[in-house]
Amino acid sequence: MKILFGRLMCDIGLWNQSQQFFEHLLIESNSNDEDIARIESSFGNVLQWKGEWIE
Repeated sequence: MKILFGRLMCDIGLWNQSQQFFEHLLIESNSNDEDIARIESSFGNVLQWKGEWIE
């Protein structure tokens, strides 16, 4: 559910807030959290939409 909130922020153009939200989720998640891959993927999408993705 938390990931959907971050994606919703992207959908309405709140990319900076979404980026901060996903950064917070990554910091707060533990290494066994099954959502880490989804969080990282969503975080990457935010950076791509902002034009800040560096390969």
